Amino acid sequence: MPVDPTSSTAPEPDVAAALVAHSYKKGRELLTEMGGLRRNVLPGWRVRVLDGNHLAATQRRLDVLWSVAAGPLPGFALVVFDMATMLMSDVILCEDGHAQERWSIEQIVALVVKGDCWIADRNFCTHAILFGILAQQGGFVIRQHANLVGETVGPRKACGRCETGMLFEQTLELTHGEDKRTVRRVLPSELDELVWQRFASAR
Repeated sequence: MPVDPTSSTAPEPDVAAALVAHSYKKGRELLTEMGGLRRNVLPGWRVRVLDGNHLAATQRRLDVLWSVAAGPLPGFALVVFDMATMLMSDVILCEDGHAQERWSIEQIVALVVKGDCWIADRNFCTHAILFGILAQQGGFVIRQHANLVGETVGPRKACGRCETGMLFEQTLELTHGEDKRTVRRVLPSELDELVWQRFASAR
């Protein structure tokens, strides 16, 4: 349910989220009218980028924290970035500064609409989030987490080359409760992966 940013009874995180959503709506309307929307990088999809960030530690201390050397973390934010407008469209705020990216699965899935393609890092690669996106008829480009359990179907097939090397694709079957879905997994070649690991370790 939408939150009224002017309400004096709404929780502060909800008010902040409502202000972001309201600003995005007005900004998109203006960009559309001016013809300022960016070219769609994935035709047929609305591309959205999801990322999380811990808010910086603050020096404003509660009395009980004066004996603690580290600055307290004031909270955690999940932000949704809209590629067409280059604006933040939504934000999910948590007052627990030690929360992880996956703490708010239900709120993330609630933002998905048909035709969305969500881009995120591996911290969002869980069965609950992936199946939630698919249930809303959306798509995703998310780096696979090592803890994601699935069953490969058939051999991998070459699908082209990018700047960092040759790419392969392979079908992966995922199970979440009684639901089963197949997704496409993109893999680097073993040689290119070895070269990349050596490069990353040398940085």
